[in-house]
Amino acid sequence: MTTTAAATITATAPQTAVADANIAIGTQLLIDGSFETSGVGANTWTHTPTVGGWQSSTEIETWGKGFYGLTASNGNNFAELDYDLRLSNIFQNVKTEAGATYSFTFDFMKRPDSIPGSDTINVYWNGKWVGTVDPTVSVWHGATFSVIGTGGNDKIELIEDAKDNDSYGGLIDNAALTKLSISAAEKAAADKAAADKAAADKAAADKAAADKAAADKAAADKAAADKAAADKAAADKAAADNAAADKAAADKAAADKAAADKAAADKAAADKAAADKAAADKAAADKAAADKAAADKAAAEKAAADKAAADKAAADQAAADKAADKAAADKAAADKAAADKAAADKAAADKVAADAQIAADKAAADKAAADQAAADKAAADKAA
Repeated sequence: MTTTAAATITATAPQTAVADANIAIGTQLLIDGSFETSGVGANTWTHTPTVGGWQSSTEIETWGKGFYGLTASNGNNFAELDYDLRLSNIFQNVKTEAGATYSFTFDFMKRPDSIPGSDTINVYWNGKWVGTVDPTVSVWHGATFSVIGTGGNDKIELIEDAKDNDSYGGLIDNAALTKLSISAAEKAAADKAAADKAAADKAAADKAAADKAAADKAAADKAAADKAAADKAAADKAAADNAAADKAAADKAAADKAAADKAAADKAAADKAAADKAAADKAAADKAAADKAAADKAAAEKAAADKAAADKAAADQAAADKAADKAAADKAAADKAAADKAAADKAAADKVAADAQIAADKAAADKAAADQAAADKAAADKAA
């Protein structure tokens, strides 16, 4: 067996139809890739223009189960690629998606009675050669080729070699065209979705960053406002505390001044009371001294008068002694006169002394009353 495969190609035929969108990867697109709708009986063969989704420019030859002692690789039937002496082909037109990669697979084997090298099978995609298999043994093998859809009705085709056109051809079964990758539209949609997601993620991240920045700014503004409020509150409190302290100081100063003023007034009142008492005491002392001086003067005057009287009495006695009768009479008269005068003088002096004592007692009583009144007023002023 010989297998030859070309590199993956992209067909360039004009797009004739839009592929169904969102065909799942792994979806198989061929219709009856195993020729089970042929209607051929077991142990025989037949040929028809079409089988399932298969078509041909000549006809399609299918073999039933057990023909030539062979069994299908899948199901009961399989096909031979060389119906007659014309150049045989079989193909299917399949709607694809632009840019999607498809895997074309099929099983093949050599016809048991063919000439070696005459069972070549060529694979074409939209008329362009993709690869070749050349079976050498009558045992099923698998072949795989990769093609890319155009987005229209693409043609997968198996053609025999012109040199092998002898009605003996390679056997084919279990063909499949399976989607392997997303289409260009799906890729574009996926790219767009990714771009949209990236844009959305960026927008969300930008919004989150903006929201965070706004939140941070709001928090900073709030912190600044809170600090300003706290600073103002502290300043207001400090001002209030200062005002309270100033008021307290002023109140204390006023109280201290009032206390000092009261103390000064109390001292002045006390000093005045003391001065008044001292003045009263001095006046009393002066009066007592004056009274004593007056009494002393009165006593001295009385002593002088008494001496004068005694002297006169002595003179009179002497005169009386010289003139006994007359003296005695004169002396008696004089003694009586002197006694009367002395009694009168003493009575007058006693009265003066009594009057002076009464005046002193009254002055002392008046001063004591005045002192008590001043002390009572001072006590009332201090209590107020």
